[in-house]
Amino acid sequence: MKKFVIATHRTMAQGIYDTLIFFIRSDYDIRYLSAYLEDNEIDDRLIKEMIACEEDEQLIIFTDLYSGSVTQKFYPYV
Repeated sequence: MKKFVIATHRTMAQGIYDTLIFFIRSDYDIRYLSAYLEDNEIDDRLIKEMIACEEDEQLIIFTDLYSGSVTQKFYPYV
């Protein structure tokens, strides 16, 4: 099974998630993280929860900016 994580600055991730659910209405495991809202920080615990998956599962992570802070937080776990 494939799992997806959408992580962006502000509310872009939620918007992408809402649009995907509107169109596909499927059983995909899609999670999103809207970072840096009201000074919320991305910590290691949160990332580990977002990327948790079994060995037989494939995890695909989408971020908004190639070398942005959100991508840099997830990069060590790739």
